[in-house]
Amino acid sequence: MGNPVVELASRAGRYEGPGRNAAGEEYRGELSIEPVLAGVGVVLRARALAPDGSVYHEEYSLLAMSPSGRLGMWSLNSQSRALLILEYRRDEPEEGAEHGFVFGKGYPNDRDSYRMEVTFDLWPGGDITHRFAWGVPGEEFGGRSAARLHRCE
Repeated sequence: MGNPVVELASRAGRYEGPGRNAAGEEYRGELSIEPVLAGVGVVLRARALAPDGSVYHEEYSLLAMSPSGRLGMWSLNSQSRALLILEYRRDEPEEGAEHGFVFGKGYPNDRDSYRMEVTFDLWPGGDITHRFAWGVPGEEFGGRSAARLHRCE
């Protein structure tokens, strides 16, 4: 199992690629990764852009250790418009990926509350998949959007 901060910091840079959102709409995903404080944390900025260039979704996140020693992701995004705190859950990559770092909020099986997971799959050759799974109260939890991103030169 890899360390998400170390592994993502080793892939610092800008990424772009095609994705599909929960409504089935295609979008252009963008991701920038920047190590901060000599690798103590990683700042991520992600956007999902419609074909006309308008923003479907935008987020700024920090991955770092909490004071209690647990790895987490603090995320401010355009959907919730509030700071979300997601705990690091597991390394569960898609088939063929080297890592699949999963951060989550709530419990996937709790149909009485909102829950979500954000996953970063790291692929041989340098690609990164940025995936979202979520469920609202009363509905099933499941994958809702994903983009396979390639490093920009």
